Amino acid sequence: MAPIPVVVAGGIGDGRGLAAALALGAQGANLGTPFLAAVESGTPEAFRQAIVRARSEEAVKIEFADDVFPPAAEGGYGTRPRVLESPFVEEWNRRLGEVAAEAPRLREDLMRAFQEGRAHELVPFSGQTASMIRDVRPAADIVRQLVEEAEAALRGASSAA
Repeated sequence: MAPIPVVVAGGIGDGRGLAAALALGAQGANLGTPFLAAVESGTPEAFRQAIVRARSEEAVKIEFADDVFPPAAEGGYGTRPRVLESPFVEEWNRRLGEVAAEAPRLREDLMRAFQEGRAHELVPFSGQTASMIRDVRPAADIVRQLVEEAEAALRGASSAA
């Protein structure tokens, strides 16, 4: 059996994080939040600016996700995604005991928001790395900076050894 490649996902927002993942044996990293704020992303401007302004503690888990989102595919893993705080998430994270009874309506509200292009108003998916994003830039600039920072961190680590 061939080795299974490991790709780190979550919590990688700069080249130092990428370098750490590579140094620990990962073959790559899956970055989400930094690219949500990219010029080319198609992310609504209000959501992009919310990411740029966000502090790490504003990224919270959707505690009610198991009751509202579709289940993981067979063999997959369930998750409680992180989002930037929103009135919708704050309300239903507080009312966990009522979610199961309200799940059909909540699913309908979420589907309508997705179809209308305003899902970010309810569930603004974003990780804690939002706090590392300072501006809206082209994806190529984000990648270039990630690689330069990772190379510098890896060079520094090898010279310290």
